[in-house]
Amino acid sequence: MYKFYTRKLGVSERLCHKIWLIMRLTTVILIASLIQVSAATFAQRITLNQRNTPLESVFKEIRKQSGYDFFYDGKAIKPNQRVSISVTDVSVEDALRSVLKDLPFTYEINDNRITIRKKEEPSFLDKVKPAFDPIDVHGRVVDESNKPVAGATVKTKDGKQATLTDVQGVFILKNVNEGTEMLISFIGYNPKEVLAAKDLEIIQLQVATSKLDEVQIQAYSITSRRLSTSNISTIKAKDIENQPVNNPMLALTGRIPGLQIAQTNGMPGSSINIKIQGLNSINAGNAPFYVLNGVPYISQSLPTTNGGPLNTLGNIPGEGGSINPLSFINPNDIESIDILKDADATAIYGSRAANGAILITTKSGKAGKLKADFNAQSGWGQVTSRMKLLNTEQYLIMRREAKANDNAGLGSTDYDLNGAWGNINQYTDWQKVLLGHTSNYKNFNGNLSGGSQTVSFLIGGFYRYENSVFSENLSDRKGGVNLNLNTNSSNKKFKLSFTANYLADQNKLPRLDLTSTALTLAPNAPGLYNPDGTLNWQLNSSGASTFLNPLVNITSPYRANSQSLVSSSNISYQIIPELRILSNFGYNRLQIDEYSPAPSSTVPPADRVIYTRVADFSNSAQSSWIVEPQLQFNKHIEKIGIDFLVGSTLQRTSGIGQTIHGSGFISDQTMESLLNAQNITIENDVYNKYSYNALFGKLNLNIDDTYILNFSARRDGSSRFGTNNLFHNFAAAGAAWIFSNENLVKDNLKFLSFGKIRLSYGTSGNDQIPDYSTLSLFQAAPGTYQDAKGVYVNSLANPYLQWEETTKISFGLDLGFFNDRLLLNGNYARNRSSNQLLGYSLPAMTGFSSITSNFPAKIQNTSLEFSLNSTNIKRQRFHWTTNLNVTIGRNKLLEFPNLSQSSYANTLIIGQPISIQRLYKFHGVDPSTGEYTFLDKSGNITTSPNYSTDQISFFDNTPRFYGGFQNSLTFGNLTLDVFFQFVKQKGVDLGMGGISIPGAKRMNQPLYVLDRWQKPGDQASVQRFNSNSALLGTYFNMKGSDAVIGDASYIRLKNIALGYELPLKYAQRLGVSQMKVTVSAQNILTFTNYKGLDPESGAYSLPPLKLIALGINISL
Repeated sequence: MYKFYTRKLGVSERLCHKIWLIMRLTTVILIASLIQVSAATFAQRITLNQRNTPLESVFKEIRKQSGYDFFYDGKAIKPNQRVSISVTDVSVEDALRSVLKDLPFTYEINDNRITIRKKEEPSFLDKVKPAFDPIDVHGRVVDESNKPVAGATVKTKDGKQATLTDVQGVFILKNVNEGTEMLISFIGYNPKEVLAAKDLEIIQLQVATSKLDEVQIQAYSITSRRLSTSNISTIKAKDIENQPVNNPMLALTGRIPGLQIAQTNGMPGSSINIKIQGLNSINAGNAPFYVLNGVPYISQSLPTTNGGPLNTLGNIPGEGGSINPLSFINPNDIESIDILKDADATAIYGSRAANGAILITTKSGKAGKLKADFNAQSGWGQVTSRMKLLNTEQYLIMRREAKANDNAGLGSTDYDLNGAWGNINQYTDWQKVLLGHTSNYKNFNGNLSGGSQTVSFLIGGFYRYENSVFSENLSDRKGGVNLNLNTNSSNKKFKLSFTANYLADQNKLPRLDLTSTALTLAPNAPGLYNPDGTLNWQLNSSGASTFLNPLVNITSPYRANSQSLVSSSNISYQIIPELRILSNFGYNRLQIDEYSPAPSSTVPPADRVIYTRVADFSNSAQSSWIVEPQLQFNKHIEKIGIDFLVGSTLQRTSGIGQTIHGSGFISDQTMESLLNAQNITIENDVYNKYSYNALFGKLNLNIDDTYILNFSARRDGSSRFGTNNLFHNFAAAGAAWIFSNENLVKDNLKFLSFGKIRLSYGTSGNDQIPDYSTLSLFQAAPGTYQDAKGVYVNSLANPYLQWEETTKISFGLDLGFFNDRLLLNGNYARNRSSNQLLGYSLPAMTGFSSITSNFPAKIQNTSLEFSLNSTNIKRQRFHWTTNLNVTIGRNKLLEFPNLSQSSYANTLIIGQPISIQRLYKFHGVDPSTGEYTFLDKSGNITTSPNYSTDQISFFDNTPRFYGGFQNSLTFGNLTLDVFFQFVKQKGVDLGMGGISIPGAKRMNQPLYVLDRWQKPGDQASVQRFNSNSALLGTYFNMKGSDAVIGDASYIRLKNIALGYELPLKYAQRLGVSQMKVTVSAQNILTFTNYKGLDPESGAYSLPPLKLIALGINISL
């Protein structure tokens, strides 16, 4: 008996119980937060805006807002004693402090009673003494919304005395001479200078305007570009929102030095290749480590068995693919993305971040009045690049010439020549018919946010719709909700944050890309539809089909429904001002249900009588939970700031998947239910579990904001290795010297506003291999014996597997000129990876082809990264900035002992990149025979080179350099952002022919095949046309030679964003607080010499679409 999970994935009782516990915990958190909101509603917060008002009137207003009673001697307060005060949402104490400033009064609060007393008149000695004695400086540091800034550094300017603010933002700096210059600073805010006094009252910090002081998220902490010892790049929400993309990683393309992103296909949400500073592993995975809101995000691809749509799965036609989990993150929810590259930044993540880390932070609620934001975009997309193909006249010349060269007459299957297709001179531009439609794009986002000093929240939702250029009926719909909740106790010691994102996706995009069909279908092929609207099969007199209609690939009702849940929480408690205990919690789940039918409508009518309808029903899911308890210590001792962190990680990830195959359905209309299938088989049933544990620590020493040291260590444990190698240690150290703080530099290099040298060294690992590689796996054997099922060994065990290890060295230089209006950054990185995890070939007598093992191979990546940020003009109404970045990367195999005796002898070369491809050396067309020729290893000309010895030419598709160039202009309320992406590389183009040999029946070719050999003595680039298999050998040898390698460099106008913000007075007339209209365009123009459709996606894949979107942003 079978259990079918065709509508939803089967859920175990244990998982149900776990989900029930999560729901109960969430309910408790929400109830507690609502109680906090209720309490905040009645908290005594004061807002005053009084100018030259009698003091007693101000007391009455405070009493009115707080309910506190005032007691004072009426004679002590003169009737003409007036004050001016402006405060917003502050405590009663802060309000009183501001009111009584410079007045001879003091106050005392007992319960709900405020007593005002006159200050005692000091004696002459008391007046003189403070001028000579040190004082204790008191104050409170807040941000722009009057929220306390905890952990801000307060120090004298000479750095000899320093302290940190507590959770209330309050500080006391003892024994300071009155009038001494003091500096208050915190990451993400502009530093502020004040003069020492006994009571500095409220000191408000402004958000940083210099890029050097913007917040950068790193592992388990925050930093800034100014104080970081690591190589970190950051992109903010503004640059993401300007781009109409459905995958947030596409918003980073060309904008981050050291980060290479390539879109493999132009279908909505298609898979993308992401690499940080090159390839570190031959076979064990090179994907970065993704962290969402401090919690690892499921970055492993979710396997599928049906070969789903390119937009989700990115599969090769006819093969199964894998889901890109990043397509389930709404770009509009993102506040910032930080890319961590060197060991100093990533080593504390251990083995998970050997290939770098990408930290995604979503938007959160902020204290303030209730605010509603709404964003709507609508746009359209088109294919802008076209290939020059043969028209019908040229195509017929090619076909007839091929027949003549072969001395062959018309065959019964030469439908393009024998009249079976009707008028052989008809012409159809298949690029226009199949790729020329306009896709539609709609994106709607809305959120509600607000809160008080103790509770803030953000709740929002979105809906996105996209269809394809193939057909408007083929679409992808995504919708989701997100919640962020932040709360803290009244004394600010206890803090809790909770974030959840849920997304549902309904994908009905085609399983196959029609681009190759559009480029190869004969120009005189018949139309796609019959007059009655049904698919045309161009039947002959006997009823047999002569035309394989390409639309069968997109009319079959494929469906993939996905759901994604990402949740995280952080709880912390300030034990003492220097010590905090906290923990991160996370739970992620990603699920997909697929329905892939093959109805009778997909085969020619004559075959439907004997056709057996089949359908696959698949469901797959991955879930992960993580707990990371931590202890943080922060203290300032004179000139030294100390940050210490210790913690641990407990993580579990599991995946399940099942494919059920049904056949024998009686009609196309009954195929959506397995109950209507006559035969049912379970074709695939998988389960995997991954466990990961770790201990980690981190120490940061900041000496007078000039010398910065950072140390981190981690001990990782992974279930993917044997018992003897479960654990491994990783560590890193980084140092920075801000030499611009030295007096010698300050006095002699006035134009240099900032200068820093960075150096880091460390190790990280890699465990990106299949689960259970250390174990022997068994699989159920087909059939039965004496009514019993058997099993067989599916893979061999290797309990001695060890970790791959990567050693990283990085050196950086950061410079700022002219008050940081010009910022330059240079970075050199050298990464070496060893102990490679590869498949070791086994003799056939073992019954297995290979076994995963460690190889003593060593790979080196070097990367030179440069970036420039320039503020060209900064006026009140006109602002112009420029950003430029360039990356030069190199990869090579340093060592591989006994490579020539291994199974990798024909794919790897010492001293060459690991992505190298061996190719034949192309020599051109033989003028006497019209055949392709090649050079063998000895330099002799041949038409049949030897695969083992004659692949003497090498090709590497790694870019020589890549980067981006951006200009942003603001004129009044008008903003314009223009971004160019550039890549210098080689690529595989169409060579001297398309997918098939020039002259083959029913297959069109690029226009340049007309430069072919026709008679002895001809100097041509394409061999003679051929319609049979006589020249197939030389044709395929040509496709495997350097003849197909061409220049695939390009410069792309990647994004233009134009925005206009309505002046405030007009927005308010419309009943809104802010309104902005936008026009954005993606992939507008591409400048390239590439012969295929697009140098990024390849010769026969759908290029990235030119997308134009109109938008409106409204805030209430």
